[in-house]
Amino acid sequence: MFWSVATAYLLPVRNNNEEFKNRFIQLFGEENLKYLQLIKKLLKQYDLENNRNLNQLWYQNQIANNLVTNVFRNRVVDYIRGNLDNPTQINSQINQIETFRSAIQISENEININNYLERMRQSSSWGGQLEILAIGNLLGSNINVNNRNIFETNNPNVNLQIFHVNENHYNFILLQNTNEENIINSKEKNTDIQKQQKLTEAEKSKEI
Repeated sequence: MFWSVATAYLLPVRNNNEEFKNRFIQLFGEENLKYLQLIKKLLKQYDLENNRNLNQLWYQNQIANNLVTNVFRNRVVDYIRGNLDNPTQINSQINQIETFRSAIQISENEININNYLERMRQSSSWGGQLEILAIGNLLGSNINVNNRNIFETNNPNVNLQIFHVNENHYNFILLQNTNEENIINSKEKNTDIQKQQKLTEAEKSKEI
C-alpha cells in the first residue's frame, strides 16, 4: 500500500519540478531532499507502457526502497501516534467518527496501542484503513479505495485512487482526462491481476 500511494502521488508530477519537490517533502521530509534528483530520475525512467515489470529501477533502487518502506511508513505511524485522540473521519459513506486510538482498540482488536504502532513500523506489516486515513491527512489528499470507500481530509489538494486486490495488497489508479481508468501494478507483487490494463501516459491529468 505504501508503494502504491507513493508512486501514484509522485508519478503524475514527475515533469513538474516545483510540485514534485513539494510532494517529495510531504512523503519523505525535508531532511531527505538530498535524494530528490535521484527519485525524480527514477520516476522519469518509469516505463508506463510496461507496468507489469516490477524490476523497474524505481522499485529496485535501495534508496527509493528505504524512503518508501521505512521513511514514509514511519512518518505515517508517527502521524497516528501524534493524533491518537483527535476526532477523525474513518469512512464518509457511513459517517463513522472515532479516534485513531479507539479504531486501533476496536477495529484492530489491539488494546496495547504501542504494540500496534511498533508492528506497523515493520515492512512486513500490511497497511490498512487506519494507515490510509493517516496518509490522506498527512498528504492532504482524499483517497478513494475501490471507488467505494472514500477517506476524506479537510481541504484536499490531491485525489488518490487505489484498488484493493485479493484482500492482501493494493494497486493504484491514474485517471486520465478522458476518465479512463488505468491500473498499475503496485510494489506488492501479484501478477495474476485480471483487471490489469495497458497504461497510457496520464501525467497531464490533475486527478490521480
